Amino acid sequence: MFIAIYEDAKKDLQAWIYYKTEAFIQDTFSPACNILAVLELAISGNNYNERKEDAMTKAIEFNNITCEYSINWSYSELATIQAYFENIGRRYGLLKEFKENCII
Repeated sequence: MFIAIYEDAKKDLQAWIYYKTEAFIQDTFSPACNILAVLELAISGNNYNERKEDAMTKAIEFNNITCEYSINWSYSELATIQAYFENIGRRYGLLKEFKENCII
């Protein structure tokens, strides 16, 4: 799962949650399309501390791109994103920080 923000061929700002890369490629195939940000919602790292740091980095990146592009997410998209960050927040002990920074 990943979040992509792009300008379509009509220069309208688009922000979507993608579950399959094929759908993203189909939506952004046009050369007139300008991809602005892509945030993969998957945690990586070799040990617990690296994965925890990556989780925090993803949350900060999500917050930054949402603010930078003034994204108005739908309620279902917000619920999906909130569930994702709540899950990783529990796993890596970041719930308090995520709540304080309005991630969840």
